[in-house]
Amino acid sequence: MFNIIITLDYEIFGNGKGDVKNHVLHPANKIFDITTKYNVPISIMFEIYQYIAYKKYDDVIENDLGYSPAKKIKNQIKTAYDKGNDVQLHIHPQFTEMIYRHKRFVLKNPKLSVHDLDEENVYELIKTGKEKLEFLINNPDYKCIALRLSNMGWIEAPKNTLKPMEKLGIKIHSLSDEYKEENSQGFWKLFDSQVYEIPIHTMEKKYYQLINARGVFTLFYNWIHSPRFGYYATSKDESKKISSKNKHYRLKWDFSKLSYKEMINYLEQAISKYNYKKYEIPLVMIGHTKDFFNDNNLEKFLEITTKEYVNKGIARFTTFKEFTDRNLIPGE
Repeated sequence: MFNIIITLDYEIFGNGKGDVKNHVLHPANKIFDITTKYNVPISIMFEIYQYIAYKKYDDVIENDLGYSPAKKIKNQIKTAYDKGNDVQLHIHPQFTEMIYRHKRFVLKNPKLSVHDLDEENVYELIKTGKEKLEFLINNPDYKCIALRLSNMGWIEAPKNTLKPMEKLGIKIHSLSDEYKEENSQGFWKLFDSQVYEIPIHTMEKKYYQLINARGVFTLFYNWIHSPRFGYYATSKDESKKISSKNKHYRLKWDFSKLSYKEMINYLEQAISKYNYKKYEIPLVMIGHTKDFFNDNNLEKFLEITTKEYVNKGIARFTTFKEFTDRNLIPGE
């Protein structure tokens, strides 16, 4: 069966800019209203160092804005979790060094990624984030088991992150946009670790196929708020691998940017590629609060998928937590 895991990157822009109400809270509420209507749980990828920064400067920011972003974020996430959604860890390393100045956040090192850190520092980065998230949720049944790193391109977890993740009980990393033809189950174990990469579901497109009104609008919107949003840090080997993709591009299954017909097309493509009757196949969909204007298409996708795929036993909507509990046995 297909396990559709809708993931929401809960964050402002990668350069530290953004208005919490307009780029996080309001769009998240729209998404939660739609998914709740269809009884669909989602995995919220919670940007923890953004939250830590808002808490650090809470008094100053509340004085500037007239409200506390940290308190509103905490309330929204705890409510979402209590209503049956999954909350997992999202980390932009550059956010660890954000400072609040002149009513805005400034990044000391916008290029910082886990490639710049040794294993010990990576361990502390993830450990701090995991502990803060678990403290925020504050539920004895909650445990953080999945991670999405960022600011490094759409790649699988680098080697220097695997031992830290293992020590901290992180079972899943999900960022790669790679499709492995030889992989029959849609996810893979990373090297000799106990960590799995569950990639974001993608389709190969030619570059000219990326040009449409919705895509151009989103690109322009992101550029206005984050002119360097396309930047990511990579190691030399990974940079070569990424730059070699010169004729085709793997377009992500993105509920913020695609029409409902396109979203269904991604599911149909997966049906043609995977033996879903034999294996439990995870299909990860991605979206972001910061550029979500796609209410009608998301709702139509959930309506059709529930009727034509879920009710017919082809797919289920699930979360990273549920997929791990069902399919990833420790030590297998």
